[in-house]
Amino acid sequence: MSGLDIEGAIWAGSMKPRGNVKVQAAVNGMLSVKEWLCEMGAFDTMERLAHMIGQCAHESSGFQRMQENLYYSAKRLTQVWSHRYPTLEVAARYAKNPERLANHTYAGRIGNGNEASGDGWRYRGRGWQQLTGRANYRSRGLALGIDLEGNPDLAVGPGTRWKIAASFNSTQRRDGRTVFEWADRGDIYMVTRTINGGTHGLKDRTKRTALALAALKRSMS
Repeated sequence: MSGLDIEGAIWAGSMKPRGNVKVQAAVNGMLSVKEWLCEMGAFDTMERLAHMIGQCAHESSGFQRMQENLYYSAKRLTQVWSHRYPTLEVAARYAKNPERLANHTYAGRIGNGNEASGDGWRYRGRGWQQLTGRANYRSRGLALGIDLEGNPDLAVGPGTRWKIAASFNSTQRRDGRTVFEWADRGDIYMVTRTINGGTHGLKDRTKRTALALAALKRSMS
């Protein structure tokens, strides 16, 4: 698989014109940790690599965003988190205030390991696949040998973003298969559910993955 056009696949999945400095940084970041990604199985098949690129491209808006965007209007909050912000009056207390919104939405949630006031903001989504929650920062950091819990900003390091994604994809399971194993089967629906928990953005994820896979296949033809 050494002849794969990794750079071309990332550019295709990003759906951005050549010359975009943020996409080029994503390319450079992957190339800098390619050997490690190979050890994690990310390059075992074209499908694994394409699905990882496509999913990361979607979560990061084409490799333009390394951290979760929490700047919402009140109206948008009632649409995105209707169960937490059922009315404009409630939503207005947190609108256009990312730190306050993160702490209200995420802090104190047992499921993601957030324990203290401020954890919601401290452990907000970062990296290409939006690592979120103290428990996830802790477990992913232990897997990578990086103190992500103690220093969550390390999650946005150029190579670390890809390491987090590959580590997650190689271990996170749903219905008995990891993300990479679902990718081998070409099942974008289950890849998305395993990463996202649902199917938010499935159409865009599918398009970006298909573009990345096509670029990889061209390089092997």
